[in-house]
Amino acid sequence: MSDLVQEKAEIVHDVLGILIDFIESVIHTILYVRGVYPNYLFHEVVSAYTGQLHYMSRNPTLNKYVTDLMKSMREWIENGLVEKVIISISSNQTGGGLIEQHVIDLELIKNERIEPNSQIFSPLYWSLREFFVQLHSLQPLIESDLTFNVEVEAKASQCLQLTSNLDWLIISSQDQLSSFSNSVTIQPIKSMFNEGLGLRMQMYTKKFTSE
Repeated sequence: MSDLVQEKAEIVHDVLGILIDFIESVIHTILYVRGVYPNYLFHEVVSAYTGQLHYMSRNPTLNKYVTDLMKSMREWIENGLVEKVIISISSNQTGGGLIEQHVIDLELIKNERIEPNSQIFSPLYWSLREFFVQLHSLQPLIESDLTFNVEVEAKASQCLQLTSNLDWLIISSQDQLSSFSNSVTIQPIKSMFNEGLGLRMQMYTKKFTSE
């Protein structure tokens, strides 16, 4: 393998690592800013990739759950099969009703023309920092007794081939729709497109209310 090909392979590997780290950090940050768990269960940490300050749970069980989620979907993301990662928040106060979903819509685009250079990741780091700035502006939810779950929208026919060692529950679109409230409001958070690294991503919040 030539040095250039090796460099390009390492860049693709690094992009995947950055993306996994970012999504994991976003999950923790949402749980903090929306008050799913008390503030004292979180502490400030710095991302190993972007240097971005964010909040992370102190609870080993929760941390392992989120880390295991990311490990299990890594292969899907690497193969370009994940279309959306969805963090759903519900409230037992309202009978377990869905309150909101934070949607990370992503696309990894194979770019055969990646040109390695010392600054190739800088624009990506700045874009990801802006996602966190927007997330940190969110306020705690007024509802109490909150719970969350993480869902993945994927290219089903291909992902089914990768589920043998993954502990994911497969649900249909109809199952999802039947659990939604009557009214949905969409709030954009941030979008980005890095052509050089072949990454397109946007994030938005879907708020659900009963009419």
